[in-house]
Amino acid sequence: MRTARLILALFVLLLLSAIVVFFLGGRWKRLSLGDGGNCEAVPHLQPRSFGTAILTGAAPAYHWNLLVAAINKVPGYFLLERIEPAIDGVKTPLLVAATDKAVEFRTASITQPSITIDSSDAFAVLDDSTPPFADGVFPVLGKSEIIQVPGNSIGRVSHRAEDGIENAIDIKAPLGAVVRAIRPGLVAYVEQRYPDAGCDSPALLRAGNKIIVVDDAGFEVVYGHLQQNSALVSEGDRVDAGQPLAAVGNSGKSVLPHLHLHAGGLTLGGYRTIPVQFFDCEGGDRAIAPSLGNIVCPPR
Repeated sequence: MRTARLILALFVLLLLSAIVVFFLGGRWKRLSLGDGGNCEAVPHLQPRSFGTAILTGAAPAYHWNLLVAAINKVPGYFLLERIEPAIDGVKTPLLVAATDKAVEFRTASITQPSITIDSSDAFAVLDDSTPPFADGVFPVLGKSEIIQVPGNSIGRVSHRAEDGIENAIDIKAPLGAVVRAIRPGLVAYVEQRYPDAGCDSPALLRAGNKIIVVDDAGFEVVYGHLQQNSALVSEGDRVDAGQPLAAVGNSGKSVLPHLHLHAGGLTLGGYRTIPVQFFDCEGGDRAIAPSLGNIVCPPR
């Protein structure tokens, strides 16, 4: 009798161990796929920039010529925060408009052909006329979950003040869910080359798919981590509030399908964001600050 009980106890223990290994093993596998991904398979393409530095001259005296121009049909802005060697007759930080007519700067004469540039670029500049909030419609149709708001997150807070994006919002949603414009504006930038790899690599921080809309109020609205080749608009298009733009993706430095959203622009102190508020999905007329939790936004 004792032997039978012992055998039964060992069988139950083995069964429980198998169940624990199955669930923990499966969960570990899912997390590892979403938390690392095949980073080596993701192309590390160079994001486009408004500025290009060209070396001229020959030893012992070199000069760098910095060209600032629009990267497409929509003008932008280029902030020179620090440059070594210095630009002749120019102090930094310097905010330069990037238009279809290139602006050229020439550095002081140097003996070594190297240059260091700390810069930021955007399609908008924040000033005293910028509204304090970006009020708009909720950007994701269907069931979604707000997982990060200013100062709070379900998990690690990744939107930092030192990066200028402390007012950004993350919205988890199924891959392919419709992303729509929160406000009217002009499409300034469309990037959709990157795969939905689910890769947590710092090298992909600026290499996700995105759409940038210059709002009629003057700031830019950035829709990030979009699905590869899902853009429904082109650079130069006008969009209305609620108009579909693309689909929720998992591109760039992203561990799960979600939409990164922020509104902001350049200042002489760097890139800054303003808080985003949403009108009720059912058509309420008062915009409120987003909070963590589930949202269901039916098409209207």
